[in-house]
Amino acid sequence: HQRKDLEDRVSEARLTARGDNPSDLRRALGQLEEALALDGKDAAALSLAASLEAERLLTHHEEDGVHHLRVRARSRATELSGRAADVDAQTAERFSTEALLALERGEGQRAREILRPLLDAGANHPLVLYAASLASRDAGNLSDAHAQLLGAMEGARGQPRFPLAYAASAVDEGRLEPAADVLERTLIRNEGHLGSLLLAGLVGAYRGRVGPEARALVAQLQSRGGEALSPAL
Repeated sequence: HQRKDLEDRVSEARLTARGDNPSDLRRALGQLEEALALDGKDAAALSLAASLEAERLLTHHEEDGVHHLRVRARSRATELSGRAADVDAQTAERFSTEALLALERGEGQRAREILRPLLDAGANHPLVLYAASLASRDAGNLSDAHAQLLGAMEGARGQPRFPLAYAASAVDEGRLEPAADVLERTLIRNEGHLGSLLLAGLVGAYRGRVGPEARALVAQLQSRGGEALSPAL
């Protein structure tokens, strides 16, 4: 029964994390703590927890100026990633997290070395392709980065994390129309996704459309309250 309880908790955490809001990630990590209390060496639980902590570090504390939160998130992601490696977890979460942490340290070449064997073997897991897109962008290869991020979106339909990353990269490149289109479609499926709501409001402002729709998006974010938002949001 213990093994089934553990697997159920990991499955619940994976489902919870799909919401991709800060509160979703916190709840999923709590579920994974329960799983790891049953077996602290479970490869799936360690890998997923490492991946979620890395997402919190890179997405929700990236430029928040709250140094102690960044340090804590980095430390936790690194610890869990190391524990996943110690049990030789052969998971997309483990390898993509190792690559993302290398990028966060400014070690782009190391990230590409981690991912290259997986990509050469035809890996198409959304997390691997997402990490690869960031590694390609770091190397200045925007064509590969674009294709890899599209692949991540295609492989994870209905999950808002990857369309948001695509829209953010499009905004960085000055491509506001594709960004707006992706965000509109994402919010149809995930109307409560805070990152997409925020970026959609910003894109509307950039396009000179700060009208009722943009104001409604901002109001929806503000209505969630401070506890629902990460420092970055």
